Amino acid sequence: MVTFSNISDYVTDENIELTGIDLSFGKGRFITIRRAGGANTEFNVYSAQRLKQFKDAIQHDELEDDEAKAAMFDIYAKKVVIGWRGWLDDKGKEIPFTVANCVALFNSSIEIYKTIYSESQNLNNFRQEEVASLGKE
Repeated sequence: MVTFSNISDYVTDENIELTGIDLSFGKGRFITIRRAGGANTEFNVYSAQRLKQFKDAIQHDELEDDEAKAAMFDIYAKKVVIGWRGWLDDKGKEIPFTVANCVALFNSSIEIYKTIYSESQNLNNFRQEEVASLGKE
């Protein structure tokens, strides 16, 4: 077996993939996410199960946007987002993290969902070398 000595910058930290990283949304708002894939096998299994019902519609390009969006919001709220802090209601009271509240946040701002989608798949957020350089190892 060949051993590569120069790939440490592309080796992820499985612990960080599962325990998550904090994404800052400014103004004291943070969302803790796990990796979408990799060591987060729950994501792989659940997303396959959740999207199975849409297989024919996806293959025939007949999936309604609202159905796809609802499925993806559900998957990410259940298997990628694991917590948050700093999100307030209209009275200034902190909103607790729940799957339902997370889906409501995604419905309130598609850009927040898109950020989580992108960052949860970005290997740089979960690589050993990057984590070490941030002092999180």
